[in-house]
Amino acid sequence: MRRRIRGKSRDLAACLAGESATARREGGTMSSSENLASDERPKPSEETLRQQLDLQWRDHIHVRDQTWRALQMVAVVLLAIIGADVSLQKGTTLLPLAAVQACASLFGMAITIHHRNVQVHKFKYIFRMEERLGLHGPGLLDRVKEPEALGWRDVLSARMPTPTFILLTHVLLLAFTLSYVWVRRGA
Repeated sequence: MRRRIRGKSRDLAACLAGESATARREGGTMSSSENLASDERPKPSEETLRQQLDLQWRDHIHVRDQTWRALQMVAVVLLAIIGADVSLQKGTTLLPLAAVQACASLFGMAITIHHRNVQVHKFKYIFRMEERLGLHGPGLLDRVKEPEALGWRDVLSARMPTPTFILLTHVLLLAFTLSYVWVRRGA
């Protein structure tokens, strides 16, 4: 089944790129003059669109889970640093461990922003497929709108979608780490 979905995915990508699915399978492509001369563009079937829609939703869920896992890892690293500091009682190990935590937080923020941008791209693609399947309209998906990209400035936004919450949590974990090091080094 996975192979079939990939084949359908290639056919859909070829259709969106203006290539003939048959020509793509045979290793050739249509020239631009052939493409413009023929009014027949390959149209993906409803089944192909449904499979693509399912695949895109699964990929979105996977990306969302990865974003949450990155936050979990950063929190676990912070707890490990605090545990190591309390059990070892050595001030020399705190600074390198805190640097690791700071890097993990920064990477977590970058992952969150990147994944939000991936989600925006996926949702636009999903939105177009839903429209082609006739799912948008009164009584169906009438209040669906495309998501907005997430940037560094969105941490202070009044809106709180999940990626903004995760990004803000990464910032707070980084601030807590820096405060913890400052207090422990001063003590």
